[in-house]
Parts: sequence; structure tokens; C-alpha cells
Amino acid sequence: MNLFDSFAVPVWRSGVDAKCDYFNRAWLEFTGRTLAEELGDGWEGGVHPEDLDACLHEYRQAFNDRRPFVVEYRLRRHDGEYRWVVDHGAPFDDKLGKFGGYIGSCFDITERKEAEETLRRSERRFSAFMENLPAFAWMKDLEGCYVYANKKLEELEPYRAGAIGKTDRDLWPPEIAAIVRSNDQHVITTKRALHSVEPYLVGDEPHSVLVSKFPIFDQDGSVALVGGASVDITERTQAEEALSAQLLRYRTLMETSKDSIYVLDSNGALQEANAEFLRRRGYSTDEGRSLKVADWDAQWTADELREKMSQLVGGSAVFETRHRCKDGSVFEVEVGATSVRIAGEELFFCVTRDITERKQAERARQESDERFRQIAENINEIFWVWTAVPGNARCLYVSPAYARIWGRSCESLYATPRSWKEALHPEDRQRVLAEIADLDLEKENDLTYRIVRPDQSIRWIRDRVFPVRDGDGVVVRLAGLAEDITETKQAEEALREANRQLQVLSRRRVEVQEEERRHLSRELHDQIGQELMAAKMNVQSTRRLRKHEKIVERLDDTMTILDQILQQIRQISFDLRPPVLDDLGLAPALQWVLRHHAERVGLSVEFNSDTELRRLSPEVETACFRVALEALTNVIRHASARKVWVGLSKVDGSLQLIVRDDGIGFDPADAANRARRDRLGLAGMDERVVVLGGTFQCNSAPGHGTEVRASFPALHREVPESETS
Repeated sequence: MNLFDSFAVPVWRSGVDAKCDYFNRAWLEFTGRTLAEELGDGWEGGVHPEDLDACLHEYRQAFNDRRPFVVEYRLRRHDGEYRWVVDHGAPFDDKLGKFGGYIGSCFDITERKEAEETLRRSERRFSAFMENLPAFAWMKDLEGCYVYANKKLEELEPYRAGAIGKTDRDLWPPEIAAIVRSNDQHVITTKRALHSVEPYLVGDEPHSVLVSKFPIFDQDGSVALVGGASVDITERTQAEEALSAQLLRYRTLMETSKDSIYVLDSNGALQEANAEFLRRRGYSTDEGRSLKVADWDAQWTADELREKMSQLVGGSAVFETRHRCKDGSVFEVEVGATSVRIAGEELFFCVTRDITERKQAERARQESDERFRQIAENINEIFWVWTAVPGNARCLYVSPAYARIWGRSCESLYATPRSWKEALHPEDRQRVLAEIADLDLEKENDLTYRIVRPDQSIRWIRDRVFPVRDGDGVVVRLAGLAEDITETKQAEEALREANRQLQVLSRRRVEVQEEERRHLSRELHDQIGQELMAAKMNVQSTRRLRKHEKIVERLDDTMTILDQILQQIRQISFDLRPPVLDDLGLAPALQWVLRHHAERVGLSVEFNSDTELRRLSPEVETACFRVALEALTNVIRHASARKVWVGLSKVDGSLQLIVRDDGIGFDPADAANRARRDRLGLAGMDERVVVLGGTFQCNSAPGHGTEVRASFPALHREVPESETS
């Protein structure tokens, strides 16, 4: 045994009872225990509790089978640290050739174990990274057989049944397999990485992938495997035809990707980062080794970041944040983060994408939407947008003016898109629905119709429809402006009515002129003409008389006739325009007319006038006089009245005339027809008042008399200085 004490490695021996009866000096120095403490089963106290059962099981099983064994376990060193050892044990015979027990030796393999654990950890990281890589990744041997395919690649239909051990000839059509194999051979031959575009199929559809292939060398520098990664660039190629193939390749490789890829530990320290991550933020590789996430995240504090990372443990998330560059500039990013636990360590694999332009576009769109909303919600017209789906149109937007004009809420239109048609005027509904059914969606359309609001008021609507096209020129929306044109329609109707009344007044003016001419003609012919003829005959007969008394009698007769002629001429002059109107004013003129006309027909008259009423402008006095005269004439001709009341007063700065009688009256519903026939001269009276800026009203009912009210602006007469003096 003294020989074993000189050995530098721990040596032990056990007897036929499997109990240890010897430990050399190296063992005792390693454990720091005495021989007495180690003998028998005492050595078991130095074995790590997690390894003891497996160690004893292997030892006892080998002891029973009388075979050599090798077992690895952790043994506590004299300083308390557990060290990994590999224990080689073998049976031995005594001097008589009989089984004498086991003898074994131990070697410290802690460094090897740590190296193996580091390798396993690296492999787990590699596997986690490859399995979460949003690209196809693989490794092949020199014959083109797959030895590794990541999860993304196995999602492709040809790989779903398994790719390990198969070649591309087994998975793809010959023309595709030939291209792929040719590129693999290029990498093997040149021992250099290759970036290229290769075809593949998704179903029956041809697609393209941007591929990066690279050689994997063995220890002697020979190519052992071909590795590769690729991403589908079909959609990107279609959307970004202007980008060069070099940029496409750059984006899809990890170290040349447009996306930033990095790994954080549980403290937020940067463990790994690709070149794009460092480049975008302006850091060198050496500077990146000392970075923590709080150094480049500009949105959250270090405490907030730790809290978010703790919430992410065991899961994944996609979120937006802001990253800070070394020079202090900030840009917006979208981050996809996944938590992975490897060898007891929590790691966070992150892929970030710069979304600055997208955010700028979103903000520009939001600003545009806000400007549109402010315009749409503040215009008087209804702005609306509908889908252009025949038979199933849906309201996408209607401005608040809809509630004001239609009298129905915007929400009701969204809920029931056809509800706006319920407001169509019954007389317009069939026509409007037919016009809508026949709309030419390729051009602008213009509809005019009436609606009935819930309060039964009627509004006129002008609805203009415009097609909205997509990038291909296809009509996908219908937009329009619905305008309330009720006031315009009313103005048009008022204009037509004014023109009609003007025509009536024009005809009436001619009729009145002709009537006055006939009246003057009759007066001159029937009365004055006859009187003059009688006077002429008297004069002629006087020439033949000889007696003086007869001549005097005839001359007296002739003088009487001439007096009557003068009276009739004076009456005609008063009828045309009484001088009293110019000389004394409106009130005396009306008193004279009322007394003169009433006495002729036996009509009782009551006249009231403000005593302080001043002289007014000639236009107002003349118009008021003519209205009163026309009203009195209507009373005499049509009312069969016994009494008439006339009032003249100043009310709120205006001159008000009231003519009321107790006659038979008439039906107001027939007033329009009467005005057109001009039997009562109502149109003429109204026109005289309105032309001066006043108001005219005629109230009547069968059996209840008639009342005419006219209000004139009280324009006072300008009195010359000579008159005031």
C-alpha cells in the first residue's frame, strides 16, 4: 500500500464486504479527513447528496457482477467546494487467486464538466435562437443530407414529414434541387459564404427566398457542414421592386438584417447583439459589451424596465417603445420579445424594427383625419360615405348635420342604413328610389327631393353623389354632400309669386287706366257733354228771342247749366286727386273722402285719427290715401255694409291704417282667386304698401265683415323754410 501513497491521484480499496479499508494520502489530502473517518462507509459523507444514490447504485451493481465500473460524482474537497471526479474501479484477486475486493482511483474532471456545461449552454442558446428565428435555418452534410432544420423550416409542406437524412432531391422538384445543390457545392468548394436568391414552392405557387449559406469547419479546417438561413422575399420583392438584391440580402441575414436582434439577461445587461443593432444606435462592438437596456430605452426608467422584464418571464410580447442612440437622438421601434430559460438563467431574445416612418405616417393620417372631422362636423351640408355594394350598402360615416337636417340621430342611420329613406316625401319616394337604383356609379350624380322631418316639417334636399376609387380605379366607396335648399326653393317660389303678382298688377294698371278713361269719357259725354249741348241750344234760341224777359230767363237757365258743368268738373278732379290731400294732409283728406262717398250711398262712417300726427312724405300719404280709398270703394261695391270704421294712428314708429266694415265678408281661402280676378283690388293695395317697405293684411269671414290693416314706415315730410316761417 505504501506504493499507492506516492500516487498523485486519490486511490481507494474495498474488501470482499464492499467496505472501504484503504485510502491513500492523495485521497485524504483532497478530502481533508482522517483515515478513520473515511474507512467503511464513512467516505460516503463526502459525496454530494444529489449524486450519492447513483454512485452507490453503480458501485454495488458492479461489485455484485464482479465487473469494472466508471462513475462520475461530486466529491467535497477540504475547502468545502464540491469537485467533479471520475472514479474508475476494478475487482482484484488476493495472493491465493481468490476475489479480494475492489481497488479504484479518482481524477478531478471539474474543468471538463464546466466546459461541457458551457458547451451545452451554448447549444441551448443556439437552439433557442434558431427555433425563434423568423427565418428558415438548416445544416447539411457534404452529401447534401439535412442534419438540422429549425421550426420555421419544418413548417414548409415538404419538410413536415421530417427532413433529417433527406436531400433536396427528396424534397423539391429537380430544377429547384439542382439550383440549391449547386449553391451548396459552391460553398464547399470555395470555403466561403454565399448570398443568393433561390426558388421554392408554397403549395403550387412559386416563391423566392434570400439565402445566406456558409461553411462550418471541423478542427482541422476542413468543411464539415454547410449551414444556411433564408427568408421569403416574395411579398417584399413585389412591394419594393426598386430595392436592390444586395439590400434584400442585407435585410434577411441576422448580422446584416434591417431588424435589430439582441439578447438580455435578467438584469437587463446586453449579452448578444447583431451588427444592425449596434450600427443603428451608434455603438461599437466593444461599447456594446457594457450596455444595459436602460442605456438605449428612452421611454421607461430602469425600475420600470426591470418590472416589465419580470412580467415577461416565461412568455412573450410585442410592444412599442423609443430607443436612444449614442448621440442622444431618439427613434420609435416595435419590439418582439421572448423569455427563454437556459441553464437556469433567464434570457430575453428581442427583435426590434424601426417604425419611425410608420408612426410619422400614422400621425399624418391622424392629423388629416382630424382636419377632415373638423371640416365635416362644421359645414352646414351633410357629408356622408357609403360602401359601394349594390343591395347591401352600409353607412361608413355621416356628419352631425344629418341630425339637424333630417331630425334623426346619426346613430339611427348607422344602426339602420335604410332609415334615411323613411323620411322621403310620399310624392317623391318612388321617383327618388328609381333614380338611386339607376345611379351610374362611374360618374357624379345629382338628386333633388323633399323629406318629411319627425315634426312634420318639409325640407328640400339637394344630394350630390361622387364615386371614390381605389388605386386600381375601382369604385369602392360612394361619398356625397346633402344640402338643405329649402330656403332657396322658397325664394324661387316667392320670386315666381312676385312675378305673377307683378303681371297681375301690370294688367290691373292697364285696366285701371282704361277704366278711368272710360269713366272720364262717360262723365264728359253723358253729363258735361249734354249740359254743354243744352247751354249751346239755349244760346242759339236766345238769338231768336225778341223779348228781354225771355232772353234773361234763357241766360239764367244757361248759367245754371254752366254751374252744374263746373261742379261736375270739380268732382272729377276731386275723384282723381283731392287738393285737400296736398293742402291739408292725410287725415283731412280721408275725412273729406269718407264724408263725400258715404253721403252718396247712405253709409255710416266713424273716423279716428291721432291729433299729433305730423305730415308724412308725399309717397306715404298718397299710398295710404289710395289704399283707404280702394278699401272704401270695395265696401261700397261688395260689402253691403251699414257702417265703416276708419282709424289712422302711429304705432311703434309706423303709420297704421285700419278700415273695418260690418258687411257680408268673404272666404279667405278664396282670396288668391279673388286677387287674380282683382275683384277686390287686394293685389293693388298690397303692392302699394309693400313697395314702401310696409305690411298689408286683410282679414275676413263670411257674415263677419272685413278688416284691412296697412302699416307704413313713418317717413316725415321735409318742410321748406318758407313754410315754417
